Amino acid sequence: PAHMATAVRTPVIGLYATSNPERTGPYFCRELCVNRYPDATSEFLGKAPGALSWGQRVRHPEAMELITIDDVRRKIDDFFAN
Repeated sequence: PAHMATAVRTPVIGLYATSNPERTGPYFCRELCVNRYPDATSEFLGKAPGALSWGQRVRHPEAMELITIDDVRRKIDDFFAN
């Protein structure tokens, strides 16, 4: 849905921890993505994103829990500030 929305220029806030938003994020709204992928790769894979193969996912059931309400709130505030 995020990719379809941005294709028609509808802003979206993407939440990313299990995949890299530079690879899978919405093309026109990457600045609105919450990116906890680096935190997830460090915590659950023990490596920085640059040390992983392109497209490596974090398949840990707690990865998305790294995203906080405050992370999302900041992106919403950023959107409305611009």
